[in-house]
Amino acid sequence: MSAVTKEYKVIRPAGRLMLTIGRDLIKSPSSALLELVKNAYDADAPDVTISMMADRVKKRICIVVEDHGHGMTNDVVKNIWLVPATGDKLRRKKSPKGRVMQGRKGVGRFASAILGDGLLLETVADSVRTSVELNWNEFEDGRYLDQVKIPILKSTEKSGSGTKLTITGGEDYLEQWSEKQLDHVIYELKKLVPPELENEIDRKKRRKRGFEIKVRISGFGDRDRNEVLKPFPLVELYDYRISGVLHADGRGVFTYSCNCFKNQQAEKIIGKYKPTGCGELSFDIRVYDRDRSAIEKLIARGLRDDQGEALAYQEALRLLNSACGIGVYRNGFRISPLGDPEYDWLELNKKRVQSPARCIGSDQVIGYIAIESEEESNLIEKSARDGLRENVAYAEFKRCAAEIIKELEVRRYRFRKDMGYGRIAQKLGQRLSAAFGYAEFRKKIVNRLRKEKASKEAVDDIQNLIDEKEDEQAKLLEDLNASFAVYQGQATLGKIMNVVLHEGRRPLNYLTNQIPNLRFFHDEYVKTKDEEDFSEVDRLLDGTVEQVQCFTGIFDKLDPLAVSKRKGAKQERLSVIIEDSRRVFEEPLDRNKISCDIDCDPQLKFACWRQDMQAIFVNLIENSIFWMVDKESKVRKITIRVKTDEKGFPTIDYRDTGPGIDKEHIESGIIFDPGFSTKTEGTGLGLAIAGEAAQRNGLQVKALENASGAYFRIEPITSEKETT
Repeated sequence: MSAVTKEYKVIRPAGRLMLTIGRDLIKSPSSALLELVKNAYDADAPDVTISMMADRVKKRICIVVEDHGHGMTNDVVKNIWLVPATGDKLRRKKSPKGRVMQGRKGVGRFASAILGDGLLLETVADSVRTSVELNWNEFEDGRYLDQVKIPILKSTEKSGSGTKLTITGGEDYLEQWSEKQLDHVIYELKKLVPPELENEIDRKKRRKRGFEIKVRISGFGDRDRNEVLKPFPLVELYDYRISGVLHADGRGVFTYSCNCFKNQQAEKIIGKYKPTGCGELSFDIRVYDRDRSAIEKLIARGLRDDQGEALAYQEALRLLNSACGIGVYRNGFRISPLGDPEYDWLELNKKRVQSPARCIGSDQVIGYIAIESEEESNLIEKSARDGLRENVAYAEFKRCAAEIIKELEVRRYRFRKDMGYGRIAQKLGQRLSAAFGYAEFRKKIVNRLRKEKASKEAVDDIQNLIDEKEDEQAKLLEDLNASFAVYQGQATLGKIMNVVLHEGRRPLNYLTNQIPNLRFFHDEYVKTKDEEDFSEVDRLLDGTVEQVQCFTGIFDKLDPLAVSKRKGAKQERLSVIIEDSRRVFEEPLDRNKISCDIDCDPQLKFACWRQDMQAIFVNLIENSIFWMVDKESKVRKITIRVKTDEKGFPTIDYRDTGPGIDKEHIESGIIFDPGFSTKTEGTGLGLAIAGEAAQRNGLQVKALENASGAYFRIEPITSEKETT
């Protein structure tokens, strides 16, 4: 046996490691500056000044980042500042004055390598000045990190404290500061200065923070500036806003306000949501309509440039484009790239495509969401400074944000509908009838003919021609409405496909797993004639028949909704239609312990289209299941009562024990508008389809106020006004 030798080695990093964790890890010069600003904040500085000086003749750039914080002692510089990935801030968590540390990875300061090849650190603490000079080029070659010697100077300083970083670079570093990059860094720094959030907790945090950012830019021509950064002027001129706190246990207190007109009263929203799963969240979401008239009103409300001049329309659009996004902040600092205009992390645009009248797009919103520390929220920043780690807490965070945005969207939609703004959705049946109606057209033609003194015979002839055309169009309208009804049935079918898939999985799994066993025992019986093998074949056949019948039952439930051609109305038993609708959801009703009590005379018949009536109940039941489960209702029950009037027409009362419907939504009738939904995910078609289906059968669906859940009444249309 050969001898085995053993030795120990340590990992000896190459000098380039410093550039890898600094220059190569950071995504842009702007991001590097933000890291240095965070370090000034962590040093309890009351302010930080960023000076950028370009020398076009010598083709050099000098960037100075200076603060008046507590500075660093000589010992801290040597044993912490010069140690990559130190866990010092992670252990301390808070600064001496109580600020929650922003830098925790221990690598942010090395990002300065992307800004220039020279770095001079000058810091004063305890009457001692410590200076360190780094040349990043010395780390470029293949030498080991411990072979790069760094000079440290120590001297006495009479008074004051703070830190000054001077970064210098040549032409390559100067040229990276294009006009776009300069605008971007100001944009990024301004986003570090969010407006006052309305909740008391955030106000206390901001008073404690007391942090000011100053910028001095020279040598860049018309990009030069010297100012204390303020929030974007746009933020106070919103059209709609929701702000407040969502506590970790799900308690939420918010204020919704609309700024489209003067003296509009704010609305207080006190709700009980699901526990956040990611700590306490503070929201300030401001939304802007983007049609031309809304932008012009925005300018009229006081949108000005830095010189106090009113912006032109295109300039206002550009400002909105540059400032939009929903940023996520921890202790006043934004976590990039959450909030960048091009980074739609909440997928607002995807939702807006599905429902443009109801949903807002990412280019319409300037938002601020404040989160707690990593320990309290489990929302953890990635080491590469590119957002939050996509863990369970982050998924819950996105859910909470979508839920609060939905509160704003619902109220904005209702306001725009009431004011007649935009292209608010209209029921398709109404739009078709309006498109094919000839009453207004006939009136205009007749008035014009009489004005031209046409003979009575000519007027009558033309009216007859219009009547003939109207009869033709009425037949076409009837065909279109029939096709429309079929599509609505198929849309309803699509909504419940998850139920079908869930129910179908069990029999499909049985058949997949047991058919090989059936084949095995069959082959064994053929060879051995053993009766036990035959018994197994018989047992498996019985199970197979049972599961095939289960499949057949699933398709029987769906058959009325899957018709491809609409037949005439006929007498149907309502109790059978309601029961078949319930059977579609038999599995989720049982799984979620929801009872369904149906009270209907089994002999009651009604002339209707079966698929329409089933679409009504399927959509109502689907909504009830969703809301009772989502809001974790303690009592879960659906009650359907059917009674008839003296003429035998049915009136159906449908109730559930879910969270119910807002009074404002009931009074406005908005819940029946296509595209309207208070679900964070949803098409908003369910109640619209139910309403249209009822109307085709001489019925109407009404939402009624109820203290303990949703309450709908389906009853005959009793007047011409209601019919139209």
